[in-house]
Amino acid sequence: MMTISCPKEELVMTTAKGEDLILLLSTDKDIYQYDLSANRKLKLVDVGYIDSRYLRPMDYWLKGSINVMDLNTKQRKVLFNGTYAIAYAIAVDPSKGLIFWTDYTKIERASMDGNDRMTIANSSSPCCIALDIFNERVYWADDIKKTIASVDYNGNDWRTILHSDTLVQFPTSLAIFEEKLYWTDMYHKSVFVMNKFNGTEVRKLISVDGYDLLVNPYPVRVYHSAVQPELPNKCDQHSCGDGAICLPKGNSFDKEGKPQSRIGLPYSCVCADGYTTGKEPNTCVLGI
Repeated sequence: MMTISCPKEELVMTTAKGEDLILLLSTDKDIYQYDLSANRKLKLVDVGYIDSRYLRPMDYWLKGSINVMDLNTKQRKVLFNGTYAIAYAIAVDPSKGLIFWTDYTKIERASMDGNDRMTIANSSSPCCIALDIFNERVYWADDIKKTIASVDYNGNDWRTILHSDTLVQFPTSLAIFEEKLYWTDMYHKSVFVMNKFNGTEVRKLISVDGYDLLVNPYPVRVYHSAVQPELPNKCDQHSCGDGAICLPKGNSFDKEGKPQSRIGLPYSCVCADGYTTGKEPNTCVLGI
């Protein structure tokens, strides 16, 4: 186990893509790289070390509603309005065109263009989620039940991976890589890891000392070519016109959760905030 002492400044933790599993940790205005296999720390002075090849042109986030922004045009759209004050997490699977999020006592799913919204699981207090894009499963932690659980993308095959009043005290984020599940807990001020299939091989990976995680809980993320494959952009060859955002459509499923062939275009042209649908097809006009 590695112990890290940090000042009370901005803290962002993640794992970077590459041949070896690397932890990136930002304290104050510096970024440090931790080689977990060699137990070494290196201060990164060149931001070019952070590879952005796999960043998507869309950004989804929760803030009182579910929003999307085209990072190229900076246009944004509120996909779902609602009282998401107790919504903690959102995750995207671009390969399937789906977004997932927690909303108070449930896990919801929708197409990346905002269609086909559905609830896939109910839980007491789901506070963070992660996706296993290869096995098409959603994992979440529940800080009331003290569990880490999982269902498939359609809400079937519920599995409780871990139930522990000690280890699941105040989970703040999850990440999946290969057969491992990583999670952070602000009560323990630590990063834990376990087998994602059966909850065995639990161990404390990193402990962060001298940092007020109760004020600023930190995330853990995995960046690796295996979990961020190169994907065709459904909007590359299509223009939606001024005032519109091109959003990928999600995979279509039947009532039993089996994939179906989606009829029509693989994307939707959605009018950005401040615009309304025009008279001509796939056009948007500035709202009055």
